[in-house]
Amino acid sequence: MTESARLLDRLLDLEQRLRHAEDRKVGFPGWSNPFPPELLPFLSHELNNYGDVHQDPVFGWHTKDLERELVTFLATLFGAGPDGWGYVTSGGAEGVMYGLWRARTLLPKARLYHSASAHPSVTRVAGLLQLETVTVPVTGSGAMDHVALEHLLRLAPGASAIVLATIGTTLTEAVDDVPHIRRALDRAGVTDHYIHADAAFAGLPLALASRTPAALPFGVHDRGVDSLSISGHKFLGAPFPCGVVISSSAPPDEIENLAGSLCGAGDLVGSSRSGHAALLLWFHIRRLGLEGLRAQAAYGRDVAQLAVRHLRAIGWDAWRSHPQALTVAFPTPPPAVLEQWPMPAVGGTSHIVCTPGVTPERIHRFVAAMAAATRTREEAPCSHPAP
Repeated sequence: MTESARLLDRLLDLEQRLRHAEDRKVGFPGWSNPFPPELLPFLSHELNNYGDVHQDPVFGWHTKDLERELVTFLATLFGAGPDGWGYVTSGGAEGVMYGLWRARTLLPKARLYHSASAHPSVTRVAGLLQLETVTVPVTGSGAMDHVALEHLLRLAPGASAIVLATIGTTLTEAVDDVPHIRRALDRAGVTDHYIHADAAFAGLPLALASRTPAALPFGVHDRGVDSLSISGHKFLGAPFPCGVVISSSAPPDEIENLAGSLCGAGDLVGSSRSGHAALLLWFHIRRLGLEGLRAQAAYGRDVAQLAVRHLRAIGWDAWRSHPQALTVAFPTPPPAVLEQWPMPAVGGTSHIVCTPGVTPERIHRFVAAMAAATRTREEAPCSHPAP
């Protein structure tokens, strides 16, 4: 067999594995729809969105004009207003890193407060930024306990604080209550503070369900948060990790004036950025529009409600942490189900996430597998029969 033939075999094996895995994709919040054929020609081009989104590079192989449109759309949706600023990131972790980097620049002596349910990347980012962290307990739903937050803030009187609000925890999609976080800061007498919202998956569907941007509790406005980050590969249609970070204004001078910055690269965590990610996200929001995106979020909620009903119908408890959640949590399935339907299993709880592409038909097949495994377990003979 020639090297070319071996290479082709490897690629065919990989495609077969991916097709098989796609058919069972319910347990993780990834995208499950075909790549837009209109964008296939652009995969043959380098697209390098180097530096600040508002400054075009001297070369032409970029999509910064589309990135600016994307940022403007999202900044408006999240209530950032005309001064809103942002850029396309490599994923949720970079969005969190930018928000916390900005916060530390403004409040260099502040502690970082985050919930026990925050994404694991938060502690990694805090370590890289050398931020002192305080873990805040959570309520039964998995959201930050704002009473506990106030108590912990009072232990450091006069200190400044950075709070990481999780908008959709990874296991149950619980949402930290930003108005309660702000009240805890006020009651504890913390005047210098910064709030970043890690809204990786749930942020966009929740924003689409809000009456107005000003009514969004975790919006980027004076009653909400200072910055916010979302993922692009969960709800917005990218088949590769990426994201967007939005802040209330352009970077502070301390970041803008970093020595050696070129084309605004000092404003960002990275320098070269994926122009393909900006192109794909821009295409998706332009193709669907605001009402199409709202319909997409509503469809996911309908599928999640269907999953709850069908799981309960077979005697398997299931719940959603709030009425808008696209995540359905339940006791961890039997091993026979997990072997075929990969999903997290944390403390006896698992979930399915009804992202675009997760269809009622796929839910029916998953529930059928659950029902079959449950019957098999109930019908199995006792391993220790009574004498």
